[in-house]
Amino acid sequence: MTAISLGHINTSLLEKTFGKIPTSEIIVTDERLAHIRERHQIDFKLFEKYAAECVENPDFIIKDNKHPNTIFMIKKLPDTNLNVVSKLALDAHKNGLKILS
Repeated sequence: MTAISLGHINTSLLEKTFGKIPTSEIIVTDERLAHIRERHQIDFKLFEKYAAECVENPDFIIKDNKHPNTIFMIKKLPDTNLNVVSKLALDAHKNGLKILS
């Protein structure tokens, strides 16, 4: 699995709800990039331009009650809102993901 870093989040805000988060880095895998390109073609340019800003300076962070350990990071942009959906790696070691520090 290859991935690129989108930046870092403030984990202290999230740990009150989710418990200890082993890394602050948000990554996007090649598989997720392919999904965004295929299923959200119009929004992909926005994602490329603003995803890092959305991760590091979101206007809102909302817990996804339908999907465990998942949040929406929302950044207000002219004429649209950019939503970055992030699965928090609370048990990353169980999934074979690298814990970053």
